[in-house]
Amino acid sequence: MSNSIAHLKPVPTIDVETSLNTDGGYAHAFPVPDAVGLVMDGPNPFTLEEWEEELDYGAFSREARLVTETERQLLQMEARDAARQQLAAANWEPPTLSEDILTELAKDAPPVQYVVEDLAPGGSNVLLVAEAKAGKTTLVMNLVSAIVTGSKFLGRYSIDALPEGSSITYLNFELEKNMAENWLRDMEIANEPETHRHRLFVDHWKGFPLPLPSQVTEDYLVDVLNRRASSVLVLDPYGAAINHDENSNDDTRAWTNSLDRIARRAGLALVVIAAHSGSSSVSSGDLRVRGAYRLEDWMSVKWTYTHGGEVNEPPPDRFRYLAARGRDVAIPQFTVDYAEPRRRLFVASGAASKTANEAERWALKVYDAVFAHEHRARTEGREPGALKAGDLRELMGIAQTDSKTRGKSFNAGRGRAVASGWITESPGPGNSKLYAVGEVDPRAKITFPGHRTDSAES
Repeated sequence: MSNSIAHLKPVPTIDVETSLNTDGGYAHAFPVPDAVGLVMDGPNPFTLEEWEEELDYGAFSREARLVTETERQLLQMEARDAARQQLAAANWEPPTLSEDILTELAKDAPPVQYVVEDLAPGGSNVLLVAEAKAGKTTLVMNLVSAIVTGSKFLGRYSIDALPEGSSITYLNFELEKNMAENWLRDMEIANEPETHRHRLFVDHWKGFPLPLPSQVTEDYLVDVLNRRASSVLVLDPYGAAINHDENSNDDTRAWTNSLDRIARRAGLALVVIAAHSGSSSVSSGDLRVRGAYRLEDWMSVKWTYTHGGEVNEPPPDRFRYLAARGRDVAIPQFTVDYAEPRRRLFVASGAASKTANEAERWALKVYDAVFAHEHRARTEGREPGALKAGDLRELMGIAQTDSKTRGKSFNAGRGRAVASGWITESPGPGNSKLYAVGEVDPRAKITFPGHRTDSAES
């Protein structure tokens, strides 16, 4: 037996005398592996001499093959590990090393420069997370337009810290080419080009996701950005820009690491990714990006953009709500208004907050439910009875157990309707409250004595 298998467990000995068949064959009392590793569980057709030869050969051949297969798999594992290390080191560049911290702090460090005042420091990664139908691309185009023309973003935030004569590369993965260009034309971005501070390149990549990490893709984008002298890269939207599972943190990490390498090699001052939010996060108070959370680990600054309606429903009005938080950025939510036909967004100074606007909309819904209840009773010739809170919730299709989403909005709206005089609140049986139509008509914005009559509906 060779040295390579000498350490393996020997084949068990066999009691020959008690195991011989009458016909000279061998009947084993326990399963025995044959030459190819199978188990024989019946009378053995071999003679004793044949069996002993077969047993020795089978043990040797199986153990030899086991050693060979083990060595082969170990070699494959080592080869895979070596390949991973070579790939990891192929394009690695060490960063510039610092001096000791006291020496570094003694230097005159420049203050933080903002590409977008208060919203985006230079060198940052901005992740715009937008609720469905909020108008994500319109916001992105307003940002791009402000950078190109040097005007204030949303009419308030200055653009700065970009190299003079640099450009913006905007990768559009969503809109058709003619639609994107018509939207920019509506915004009058082509007017007075001699006053523009930066050039704009809009590339239409719908159906062409970025296969990152890929050396070919990285080199291609770096070359494009350098030839254009781009200082800003915008990708819209993230979901269409990737070619991996958006729920995979490993794939997302590899993709964003590759994007960071592109930004470093091209010397970008700002990278902006626009992404859709997960529907379940809209009402949570913390709008989360759809898919892997690793994308939020990548960002330096997060912009959240919502409308005032319910999840997955069309916006109820033209108002939008933007907030920004991140490294050296902390801007509470503020209201944004929309001006047609130029598709311009601007900070709505003095406008109500999202919370106040939502409360008023729900107050109108509560009023309409109470009014419809009383109107129906009078139409049927009955005197309407006051509604309990539970009955009112049921009329509006709100579960009694819902205390966080629509239930929370209902409570705020009911309180607003009572405070505005649209409905009345009075004590009911036990600790209940009863609700009826009040003296103020929110639809007509007039005050009149008594309850609203049927003729007032028209």
